[in-house]
Amino acid sequence: LCGDPEACRTLCEAVDSPYFGVLYDPCNLMGAGTDYRAALDIMQDHITHVHFKDGMVDGNGFRRTMLGEGAIDFGWILERLDEIGYDGHIATEYELPDPPPETGLQIWYERYQAL
Repeated sequence: LCGDPEACRTLCEAVDSPYFGVLYDPCNLMGAGTDYRAALDIMQDHITHVHFKDGMVDGNGFRRTMLGEGAIDFGWILERLDEIGYDGHIATEYELPDPPPETGLQIWYERYQAL
């Protein structure tokens, strides 16, 4: 369902439970060829958790990047989440081999704080 926000919304509406929702992961959506901005608007009433990581699609396909170095507009996402009243958690998802997590997570934290 990752690349089909309409199907996610339909499933959430069919289940109709406060214990069932959507994990909004803009980078995974982008990697699946889905517009992560439109997906947020489509799934907004069902988002229960958010993952932050960054990446881009180029001539070699999809690749992950350091936070702030890819194609994800985190400022827009944070603003939009605020507009829809999202008050849940946002998890950073560090999946890069270099720099190692001990270094990379500190960089991500500083960049996230700057948003």
